[in-house]
Amino acid sequence: MSPNDYMEFGKLLIIGLAILIPITGFTARFALRPIAEALVRLRGSGESQQALEQRMSRIEGEVDRLVELRVSVERLAEELEFNRKLTLPAAEALPPAARRDA
Repeated sequence: MSPNDYMEFGKLLIIGLAILIPITGFTARFALRPIAEALVRLRGSGESQQALEQRMSRIEGEVDRLVELRVSVERLAEELEFNRKLTLPAAEALPPAARRDA
């Protein structure tokens, strides 16, 4: 092979690489993009995990308050029923005419 053949081969190699390198870069960019986004989400999941735990603790607090409210309402209903039963015999003891006026 003559030195001129090596020069032609070098030119063809440079032209080929000038075309193939950008094409390979674009292909790699689009192929690796989902992997890179998954890694970013994986690194950021610690923050979202902490936010999720905070939400869960707030929800648990609200559930506890609702349970306390339900217990208070049940106690109030029992007390009202007790008071109604206390006043009921007094109303029955009244004569029928007095019950209609009341």
